[in-house]
Amino acid sequence: MIDWCFAGLVAVGPVEQASRHYASMVIDGDDLHILSRSGDVRARSAHDGNLITFHTVRAFRELVY
Repeated sequence: MIDWCFAGLVAVGPVEQASRHYASMVIDGDDLHILSRSGDVRARSAHDGNLITFHTVRAFRELVY
């Protein structure tokens, strides 16, 4: 890894407390899988998530510009 480029948004929630933190990522072929401490509308705050969410960015290398 030489440089990071911001190529897109993986996940967003409908309210401020629906944030995503402490992501763990793994590359699986052409896909990037992300496990994240998350929240929804029932979360106590943006920091105190109440969910663990799983996200996949398919063909993530194609996002490089």
